[in-house]
Parts: sequence; C-alpha cells; structure tokens
Amino acid sequence: MIRIALRAPALALAGVALLVAAPASVPAAPIAAAPGAPEAGAARTGITITTRSVGRFGKILVDGRGMPLYVFTADKGRRSVCYGDCARAWPVTFAGGTPRARGGASDALLGTTKRRDGRRQVTYRGRPLYYYVDDRPGLALCHDVREFGGLWLLVRASGKRVP
Repeated sequence: MIRIALRAPALALAGVALLVAAPASVPAAPIAAAPGAPEAGAARTGITITTRSVGRFGKILVDGRGMPLYVFTADKGRRSVCYGDCARAWPVTFAGGTPRARGGASDALLGTTKRRDGRRQVTYRGRPLYYYVDDRPGLALCHDVREFGGLWLLVRASGKRVP
C-alpha cells in the first residue's frame, strides 16, 4: 500500500516534467466544453420567468423556483428606485444572463434594465421585477402593500398588475 501512495505523486511529477519539457511549437489540444454548456460567444442563459397559480391571486409571474415576482409603482419606467433598505426588503430579480420566458410568460414582454452598480435587473412589460424577502415558493405575502414610497403588486402574464 505504501508503494501505491508513493507512485501517484511520482507519476504526477513526471507528467508535470513532460509538460514543462514539451516544445513551445506544439499547439495545445482544445478543451472540450461540458455537455450542455453554451458555445464560446453564446449568451449565457439567465433566470427563468414563468407563471404559477398562487393562492387567491390566481396565475401570476414567478421565477423558475416558484418565487412570486412584484413590480413597484414608485419605479420610474424601466429605472429602479429601490436601493438600500428597500432592496434588502424587496430583493432585485437579477438576470444572471439572458432571461427566458416559460409557461404562460412571454419572451416579448421580458427584458432587462441596468442598475447603478451595472448589474442587469429583469423587467417585464418594461417594469423592473422584485421578490419579497419573506415570500416562499408558491406563497405571496405582500401584494398591494405600500412601502418605500409606492405600492408593491404581483404581476400577471399579460404584464398587468394584479388588482
């Protein structure tokens, strides 16, 4: 057993020596991408926006985990005004790549906007999307709540706010 333990480091050291001694004119073999990985230059797939029936609100927008999504009436069009304490209570829905619509959500209504820190926030029908910090998948606790200078409202697949 001791010989096996000593051979592995010796083999690894020999492999490193071969790499160091290899002529510079030999091109390195290309590294294959992992199965399902995007090709070089392809846009990275981001968050999934879909729909789900959530309690008395019916079908609303949710992310791929089933977390309800809200709009904030104080936002200025595509520009978010929710920062600091507001963003801690109402976390931003970050794109993390190119967002995609599934289920009843529409790719045509899905987009992003740039925040002050340069990160991309998901928009739907031109309005920035948020989570509520205490929501859970399939559970929306703060629809039609006035906080931080505006109303927080759930959103339908049409992009209209839930009444």
